[in-house]
Amino acid sequence: PAQVKLIRMFATVPIEKIGKLELKKETKRFIKKIVTTIFEEQTGMRLKSRSFIEQLEKSEALLSLQKDRENDKGV
Repeated sequence: PAQVKLIRMFATVPIEKIGKLELKKETKRFIKKIVTTIFEEQTGMRLKSRSFIEQLEKSEALLSLQKDRENDKGV
């Protein structure tokens, strides 16, 4: 899949040479999950900051859903 090609590119190409990337949300989620998994397996650690960021992302998603529902109701 395209996600695997991107991960290989990130591993071999210097970040300065990559330039601008526009990725689908699902691709970003996949890459994020892979990078997080690799980090946790290599270090044996799950950072507290990672948990905090995940909580923020969930709360942002919930707020977005609430706003969408309010907009649908015409509130």
